[in-house]
Amino acid sequence: MIKNKYIIFLAFLIVFLFSSANFVFALALEAPFSGLPDNPTLPDYASFIFSWIIGIAGVLSLISFAIGAVGLIVSGDSPELSSSSRDRMKGAVLGLVLTLASFIIIQTINPALTIFKLGTLPPVSPPPVVTQAGIYYYLDPDCSGDSPLYYITSQKKILTSPDNVATCIKIVDDPEKNIYYGIIIHKTPNGGLCLPPLTNKSKNLDDGKIKLEPEIKYFAADIFQINTQLGSTGDGVTFYSEAHGSVKAHEAGFRIIPDNEINRDISIPIEDTFLDPNKICFSSLNVVQPPQYFYKCDDPYLDSCQPLRIPCNCSEEQALRYGYTSSALCCQCSNTGCNTFKDCPRSVEVTGDYLVGLYSQTPEGVIYCYTFNDSKDAENLNAEPIIAPGGKSIEKVYIIPIKK
Repeated sequence: MIKNKYIIFLAFLIVFLFSSANFVFALALEAPFSGLPDNPTLPDYASFIFSWIIGIAGVLSLISFAIGAVGLIVSGDSPELSSSSRDRMKGAVLGLVLTLASFIIIQTINPALTIFKLGTLPPVSPPPVVTQAGIYYYLDPDCSGDSPLYYITSQKKILTSPDNVATCIKIVDDPEKNIYYGIIIHKTPNGGLCLPPLTNKSKNLDDGKIKLEPEIKYFAADIFQINTQLGSTGDGVTFYSEAHGSVKAHEAGFRIIPDNEINRDISIPIEDTFLDPNKICFSSLNVVQPPQYFYKCDDPYLDSCQPLRIPCNCSEEQALRYGYTSSALCCQCSNTGCNTFKDCPRSVEVTGDYLVGLYSQTPEGVIYCYTFNDSKDAENLNAEPIIAPGGKSIEKVYIIPIKK
């Protein structure tokens, strides 16, 4: 009976000690989380919940101990109720001890473990910038999209997707590997409304970006890699004054532009490397045509082309063969003479890997072009749209050595 009185006294003592919530929270967390701040954050909520878990554990232990104490008091002579009440009281004390011990251990090991902070995440690196050499099509007008399409060969359609036409194109080179790309953008597969050849060294380009005019729908492009190695492209390009000039060896004036005369300097803006068709003079060597065929009246370039001419020494017999009544008429000039390629742009033979562009413009200054890298596309330029609507003649010729 005395033993039970001690137990009852101990129970009331514990109830008294735990009746103060401040005591419980002081043991648990030294009361740093009694409430939430005005603008709580996620760590504030976590700390608040953690402090309440410790407090609730203490309260539950107290309640369980009190229930056990009451059961012990009313057990009387019932050994079963007395035993279960004792076990409940022991479990409550053990639970409280474990709860407080866990907190004390954590505080001893590292007090920072009881302080919840939402750490700053390390900055996420943006996707690596595309550096593979080639041509990139963007739907965004500033070439800032993250899903450009990549090309290294000519395209008949400038698309970023089946339904979207690119509005910005970026040229990417790899100087360490001697890889330099360029592009000629035009409206139709072989030309039409056109832009001049462009590379990373072109004027007015910002970091190789070509911003296309939204009102003009460019649908095709010649994409090329410049061959900077002399002698590795081919023999050159030949211009003729007659259609199918390559098979009319004795009927057409010709001019060969050999490989070593074709520009390969990538430091020069490619749009400045054109040839003047008025200076592509036709040679009359071994050509069975009357001198008038090559001499155009009032041609300002006649003198510069003279070194390629056989002096006019037309005999009476030759004059008759050419259809003239005298040798004097035979040596006269003609208003339709084929002095240069500008006078008679009839065919071109490409011997090697070269991209050729023939440029002209409308009276309003709109640029047109006709591009090809195969002689088959230039066997008969009379049948091709090489002159801009309303234009009179070819004004620029580009020959670009390319790698295929």
